[in-house]
Parts: sequence; C-alpha cells; structure tokens
Amino acid sequence: MPIYAYKCEACSSELEVRHGMNEAPPETCSSCGKQNTLKRIFKPSGGGGGFILKGGGWFSQGYTGGGQSSSGNSGEY
Repeated sequence: MPIYAYKCEACSSELEVRHGMNEAPPETCSSCGKQNTLKRIFKPSGGGGGFILKGGGWFSQGYTGGGQSSSGNSGEY
C-alpha cells in the first residue's frame, strides 16, 4: 500500500497515512480534530506516494556484488 503525506490547513501538522489508492483519504486531523482540513502534499524524501519493497528479491540475492565472483579467478597463474 502506498504511503501518503497530508498537512492540516488549520494547525499545520503533517501526518503520513498508509492506505490503498482506491480508499478515501482521511477526513479528520489527528492533532486538532478538525474535519475536511487535510490536503495531500508531496514529500520527495521518505513519504508521499512511496512504496515498500518486501521479500528477498533480486537485489538482496547477490546483485550487490557481495557474493562470490563469477570470473573463476582463483589468484593462481
């Protein structure tokens, strides 16, 4: 599920909410309790439409180069 960032126009507090793309956005600010004051904002670093990768995947299974070399070079000439 994507993570969306919202900012309250009444109290200027920011919150991040994880919900599906087809779900309705939150209506009530968790800080001040006012309704219909939340506006979605874009946060390029760490929120705002981000996604979470789960599982092992190709990156953690050796793509980082931390494993054995495939060149077959054992150091002998």
